Amino acid sequence: RDCATYASQIQALMPQKKFDTMAFILKKFFIFMQMSHAFTPSGVKILDEITSLVLSLCG
Repeated sequence: RDCATYASQIQALMPQKKFDTMAFILKKFFIFMQMSHAFTPSGVKILDEITSLVLSLCG
């Protein structure tokens, strides 16, 4: 399966069929994790990529 299929399946489960709430929570979580230094550099990169992907699906 490709990412678009997974995104469609997840989007169907989201409130109002939007990723906005998930993106908001992920951004706040990302900022918190950066401030707490709880991530390794590779962990920051992965979470940043996930956040960017979810934000690109908002709209």
